[in-house]
Amino acid sequence: LKILFRDCDVVVISPYLNKTSENLIDYPLLYLMKKNSLLVNTSRGEVVNETDLISFIKKRKDVFVNLDVIQGEQKNLKNNRLIKLSMQNNNLLITPHIAGLTYESQLKAGNFSINKIIDFFNLN
Repeated sequence: LKILFRDCDVVVISPYLNKTSENLIDYPLLYLMKKNSLLVNTSRGEVVNETDLISFIKKRKDVFVNLDVIQGEQKNLKNNRLIKLSMQNNNLLITPHIAGLTYESQLKAGNFSINKIIDFFNLN
């Protein structure tokens, strides 16, 4: 991990969340990131130590962070520290963890379901 964080321009985090991966990404790893590099988390918010991430984002304006997930994303987000920070910093972008809820994906899922129902009744 140290080599990846030190040498890569883009680091995408996507491990399964378990006891080993919880808070896996912390301040010492984050601080190794190169200038103008990008960190993307698409797994679970708990994989990144958010307290460390907040400190890192405030100090390192030369690194960009995109989070598709945050800790407690099912809870009330009005007071979430990362969301507040994203409104004040251009180096932090938070996107909703709902990639499958686009118009196109919903249309495709609906058409697939309708065709399965039609196929079922055509066979019986």
